[in-house]
Amino acid sequence: VNCFNNVGSLPSCRRWHFNRFYVLIPSVFLFSICARWVPDKDMTTIYVTDSEGEELEVEGQVGLPIMETLRDLDNGVLALCGGMCSCATCHCYIEEPWASSLLPREEDEIELLEDLESFREDQSRLTCQIDLTEDMDGIRLEIAPEE
Repeated sequence: VNCFNNVGSLPSCRRWHFNRFYVLIPSVFLFSICARWVPDKDMTTIYVTDSEGEELEVEGQVGLPIMETLRDLDNGVLALCGGMCSCATCHCYIEEPWASSLLPREEDEIELLEDLESFREDQSRLTCQIDLTEDMDGIRLEIAPEE
């Protein structure tokens, strides 16, 4: 996404996403940090059973991986690799009918999941690999036990 109105200038007061938090950037501030601009998008509801068994209703931002919402919870996912699909610490069980409506797993996700003792063929997913869409409003998932 090209965030610049003119060469070297930024749009006035936009949200920039830095891994886990948002920063408001005034248009006069120039910087050279690698970041991506996240346009204002709708929020959608995610029903989560956290690692302590507590059922929560949380809001997730459409267009970002579900992992982003879950790692901000007190008993959420660890997401140690930051969404690079290399650690499986964002492993969750997606309930039906949601699990079957998601895009199929990529090969690297399958390899990580199959090595887990808690792997469930029909439900296990890495939430870093699932971008939240408006169609997922009301999705239900359970955070898998840590291994």
